[in-house]
Amino acid sequence: MIKRFLSSVFPIKGDSKGQIIRKIIAFVAFIVLVVSIIQIASYYSQSIANNHANSTLTKIYSSTTSQVSSTVSQSPYPAEMLAKFYSFFDINKDVRGRIKIPNTNIDYPVVQYTDNAYYLKKDFDNKDNKYGVPFLDFQNSLNPNSQNLIIYGHNMNDDQMFHELTKYRDVNFYKTSPIISFDTIYGSFSWKIFAVFITTTDANGNDTFPYRYTAFGSSDQFMSFISDVKKRSVINTVVDVQIDDKLLTLSTCAYDHGIDNERFVVMARQVRDGEDLNVGTAVKNPKPLYPDIWYKVNGGTKPTFTSSSSK
Repeated sequence: MIKRFLSSVFPIKGDSKGQIIRKIIAFVAFIVLVVSIIQIASYYSQSIANNHANSTLTKIYSSTTSQVSSTVSQSPYPAEMLAKFYSFFDINKDVRGRIKIPNTNIDYPVVQYTDNAYYLKKDFDNKDNKYGVPFLDFQNSLNPNSQNLIIYGHNMNDDQMFHELTKYRDVNFYKTSPIISFDTIYGSFSWKIFAVFITTTDANGNDTFPYRYTAFGSSDQFMSFISDVKKRSVINTVVDVQIDDKLLTLSTCAYDHGIDNERFVVMARQVRDGEDLNVGTAVKNPKPLYPDIWYKVNGGTKPTFTSSSSK
């Protein structure tokens, strides 16, 4: 039986030219099928493993309390670190905080390295992982916070990491989840989303709209930057931004417009001392300013504004 099977798959002496071609095609198709099955199995295995690992981290964070023993409190944690981050710090000393967004699966520790490349393909345990882990821009500082904290995360097609940020293109979703929780290892903070926009990078990775400022040279530059951001926002909010506000920028890739190097960006500002969490009304922006290539792909014309520059 085995001999018969092999002779039906592999060319043998006496086969016609047509039989040989048919067997080669069938064999190649079989190999492609096997490789495809292995790749699919590997993909789902990684997806499940990454989801499980992050669920475990969430449980670790949730179970950590501010009640620590005197022995633990004297161990070498950074000065002024919140006790709820001790368990994370024991696993990875690059931890800088935790981000959580209601009505999404975004609930992850946030790390920081000396560059913006390392954690693109490393998980919280510093193991190779295509999912990476959300990370702060290497230029950001904490305690006190930089004026603009920037967090990057992958947009994975199984909805993990920062994929669900793209829900904010829908103003109705914004209305359900206008507040982001991003606690650093030094303090707990809430952030009101005020803008959601699409931009691109060029072939060298440079922003076509420079949104990754961690600090600003002057108050005028800061307010001009906020004006430029709001022109690009796909939703119009009434959340105001003042000169001394701190910003939070979440950045991920986007793929739905057929544009290379597209970025989807959500920007929020820190809730001020004594301020409530009300964000007021929000509506869809009828004509946001998209990057130039967007109009080449989708048509239409760019809206015109009074000249403003954040550079």
